[in-house]
Amino acid sequence: MKTILLIFVVSLISYASWSQDSAKHLSLQEAITASTSNNNAIKLSALDEQIARAKFRQTDAILLPQANVSYTASTTNSPLNAFGFRLQQRSITAADFNPKLLNNPSATSDFSAKFELQQPLLNV
Repeated sequence: MKTILLIFVVSLISYASWSQDSAKHLSLQEAITASTSNNNAIKLSALDEQIARAKFRQTDAILLPQANVSYTASTTNSPLNAFGFRLQQRSITAADFNPKLLNNPSATSDFSAKFELQQPLLNV
């Protein structure tokens, strides 16, 4: 029994020492390449650089003209709002001051469309 145990221990030690001999020698350039390709901090800093470059390119949009289109529509039968809509439209007549129409107006609509074009004063 002792001999079997001794043979087992010797074979285990020899196998462990034999597996240690397979070391790979790297040149300096191979080591640098392996470390930079597997380094997550370098990959994150490269992404941060791309983000910063994209944000810098967004500043070019300031120099371009900007166009905006808006449209508003409102309808009401509230006496105060209906009279206000007519005032804004500058379509007031003497018949609009009739107390029956002032207190119980029909549906009044107000539409407004706007187009804006903004160009910077200084376009470098």
